[in-house]
Formats: sequence, structure tokens, C-alpha cells
Amino acid sequence: MKLKKILSLLVVVSMLFTMFTTVSFAADEATLVVSSVTAKKGETVTVEVTAANNPGIAVAKVQVSYDATALKLDEVSDGDIWGEAVHSDKLTANPYTLFWNNSTARESITTNGVIATLEFEVLDGADFKDYEITLSQDVRDTDTNAVVFDLVAGKVTVNAGGMLAVGDTLFNRSDVFTVSGGATIR
Repeated sequence: MKLKKILSLLVVVSMLFTMFTTVSFAADEATLVVSSVTAKKGETVTVEVTAANNPGIAVAKVQVSYDATALKLDEVSDGDIWGEAVHSDKLTANPYTLFWNNSTARESITTNGVIATLEFEVLDGADFKDYEITLSQDVRDTDTNAVVFDLVAGKVTVNAGGMLAVGDTLFNRSDVFTVSGGATIR
């Protein structure tokens, strides 16, 4: 009987411990998110970099990496929410550097939202697949302490735009195919 009470107490304690430890990692993480889009070869797409749960920044260097064999960075627009932007003027650099310098600010900037918009051209040589866009960071607050954001990659999915892709060849849905052996697909 005494053993049953001890086991019951241990089960209750372990349940309480599990309950309180799993909740603490949820929604309050500082995050930088790259949006995901779908496009056809030759199209231009807009990808946003968004900050959520910003604990406060003064200086931020965020580098954007992507597959330059499939995507060409054509334009970068600042979101005008993180202060003085001095982004790289070299759109061909990969990784591309986004930079905000508010080193004389007395208070850290805690604004959330779109921090930058990137415009990519999907190159004609791109394969029909996902191309990841990733971030790296070096972010500081007004006391020069490191501020660490969780980084969420985005992607550009290159598809055939309503057409059937077989390798690098596109077919309209109305095309008729003859499969070896004599079968016809309509």
C-alpha cells in the first residue's frame, strides 16, 4: 500500500514537471523569417524578410544566401522600420548583406514587421524545384550585447505554371503523348 502511494506521488510530480517545461519554449522567440513564393522561369518574384518578437536592436548585419545559378537578385528595398539602413550596393554579392546602423541610438529598436524586400529574377536555366533562401546574422543592442534571432529560411519554388514538365521540356495540358508500346495519353 505504501509503495502505491509513493508511485502515485512520483507520477504526479513527473507530470507536473513535464507540463511546466514544455510550455516555456513556445511563442516568444525572436525570429527572422524569409517568405516563400512560387514562380515560373523568367518571372520576377518578391521575397520579404520579416522580424517577429524583436527584443531590441541597434546594429544588425543580416546576410542573405541563395542559389545564384537559378536566382538573380535585382532589387532590395528597406522596410524602414529598423532605422538607418546602409545595405550593400553590390546586388551580385552572394551572400548579400543587409545592414542597419543605429550605433548612436539611446534605446534599442523593437519594431516588428518587414525589414527588407528582395526582388529576384528566376533564371531561364533554373530547374523545376525549390531554391532555399537562408539568413545569417550578427545583431547587437545599444549595450553591444548580442541579440540572437531564430532564422527561418524561405524558398522560391520554380514550377511549370500549369504545364507538364518532363525534364526541361514543357507540354500544354492539351498535348497528346504517345508512350512507347503504343499507349496514348491525352
